[in-house]
Amino acid sequence: MIFAIHLVGDAAVWVSLASALAFCATYAVVAPWRRSAEGLHLMTFTAVVGLAFAWIAYRTVTGPHQTLPLSTEAPRTAMYAALAGLLVWRLALLFRAQLRRRKR
Repeated sequence: MIFAIHLVGDAAVWVSLASALAFCATYAVVAPWRRSAEGLHLMTFTAVVGLAFAWIAYRTVTGPHQTLPLSTEAPRTAMYAALAGLLVWRLALLFRAQLRRRKR
């Protein structure tokens, strides 16, 4: 049970990393993000979150493998899953905004 919860948390880390990278790459190509403080904030914040998840993913692969108690694994997995959901949502919002912009 604890191993499955840990595995879901690890998967959420990789989803978060992929979403942050996809957002930054897409936003860099399709949006004039350097022209506004909001755009600069969106890009740099997501890039920093992506770097944090890159570090977590690196530690997941190279760090010692240990089983933590359920009281630690459940909040860890919930936090990573929530962040993954938010990053996927941010990427979806970018795609939606760009599709609207192209339809005009």
